[in-house]
Amino acid sequence: MLTIKKLWHLLKPGGIYIIEDIETSYWKRSSIYGYRFNAGKKGIIQNFYDLVDVINAEFSKKINRNLLIKNFANDVEMVTFAQNCIILVKKDHQSFNQYYNRDYKLKKKINSRAIQNLLKRLFLKDL
Repeated sequence: MLTIKKLWHLLKPGGIYIIEDIETSYWKRSSIYGYRFNAGKKGIIQNFYDLVDVINAEFSKKINRNLLIKNFANDVEMVTFAQNCIILVKKDHQSFNQYYNRDYKLKKKINSRAIQNLLKRLFLKDL
């Protein structure tokens, strides 16, 4: 994440950023090249799972409290997971802004079933 914070702004719109050698993110307590770490606590994978959720938040209404990921998501077009790497594509706001800033036409449908069944669930819960 430190590298992305330092280099992302240098990537041109529409550019591709590849994070390789992510296998250590699946390790638990370990060491490599003289560094000890616990990927279970500081692995990069969870940050990018969260990024996918933030990029698609208009469809789920999920709220992510990680400000770094939330701000970063505004500039990410696509996240792809592949063997031992994560591939990111930077948004091209100048060429595609009409697709980024829009109202989701089905946003009233999000979680509507859960809301409709709320009274039923509350009633059954009390029984």
